[in-house]
Amino acid sequence: MPKQKGDNAPAKGFRARTLVTARLGLKLGTKAAKSALNIGKGNMDEDQAIALASELMEDIDGLKGLVMKFGQMASYLGTSFPPNAQRLLARLQSEASAMPFDTVKPILEEELGGSIDSIFESFEEDAFAAASIGQVHRAELNGTKVAVKIQYPGIEDAIRSDLGTIGSVLLVALTGARQDGKGLTRELRQRLLEECDYRNEARNQQHFANLFADHPRMVISQVMADHSTARVLVTELAEAQDFYSFRDSASQQAKNDAGATIFEFCMRSIFRHGLFNADPHPGNYLFKDSGEVVFLDFGCVKQFSEELLNNWRGMVRAVLDDDIEALKMHGGGLGLARTKKFDWSAHMDLMNHVYKPFKSSEPFTYNHQHVRESYDHFFVKNKNRFAAAMPADMLFVNRLSFGMNSVLADLDATADWGCIFRRCVFDA
Repeated sequence: MPKQKGDNAPAKGFRARTLVTARLGLKLGTKAAKSALNIGKGNMDEDQAIALASELMEDIDGLKGLVMKFGQMASYLGTSFPPNAQRLLARLQSEASAMPFDTVKPILEEELGGSIDSIFESFEEDAFAAASIGQVHRAELNGTKVAVKIQYPGIEDAIRSDLGTIGSVLLVALTGARQDGKGLTRELRQRLLEECDYRNEARNQQHFANLFADHPRMVISQVMADHSTARVLVTELAEAQDFYSFRDSASQQAKNDAGATIFEFCMRSIFRHGLFNADPHPGNYLFKDSGEVVFLDFGCVKQFSEELLNNWRGMVRAVLDDDIEALKMHGGGLGLARTKKFDWSAHMDLMNHVYKPFKSSEPFTYNHQHVRESYDHFFVKNKNRFAAAMPADMLFVNRLSFGMNSVLADLDATADWGCIFRRCVFDA
């Protein structure tokens, strides 16, 4: 159960967020983005990082929005942010505070066009989950237990404000270097503001539920479309363990199986369906005793074109086959090279490290050392860091890659990833 903020703290945070967010943006930009994200000079001192994380926690939680998303990313990306500081920020995924119910009740009743008592058989006013854009309450609707997600008041305006103050910092976190281009800014803005439209999320979630309905280990709750609006999303309630409870109590075999399910879901979504669910942090998974994984939060979804997917598959095949000419052709087709100085041999070396779990003929265990090494290869040791381009359509791919890898590392998940990967990418 998330703690609850005082009556005025969140509202005050939203009214004054331009000044507060600018202050946080300065700290995050100069310290986190350069030191924690290893952009510039080396690692941040652990005591300094813990002090920074502690200082930012309360303000980040109070502001919600894009600032909280940045804090969540810093907690699971393979950055040089020290582990103890990352664990502090990880509380944003599971211990974010909820707003007082009186603050969100008017939104719920306005959106659904009636009183709570007239719509639900029962409704729990204490939220059981809280995140960056909304909070979730248990209820009963037409005899079915449901989860009711209610958007925070003013959150869309808050995110628009955040984009102006720390949007460029978030782009650095996602790409590893400052990159010019209106396309990247437009993609960042579009994806993040889409999350504020729960009608869009409802469509995404129902589409994913239909696509994976027959999978024995993947669960996506059905949407109650008649009771879902722009600022309220009602779905069937999934009763299961949260990520950290599962991680601390499950057998290693159960964690291996869950990790394989999460990985397969991500890869199948992209390469079979052209869909990219770009928010893979621990708060978005639940675990059933039967071995099924429940997937949550479909607010940030990208549809890839077939042309992009064909080049991506071609690049995958090139790396697996060590075919540098094919890598040039398909990587060039994706638009990865910004200048003629782009070193394709160095890019092959980078991709060989990234694809290490898939090229191994033996089962591979994900751990945080591998995540940190991968991050360093991408954003610190990368010879092409300032010669590479980030295609706008792939802006959030790093968020998926490092987020998912960090989740698998938290589980110490071991599997034959290469077998699963090839099946998802190449089998129709």
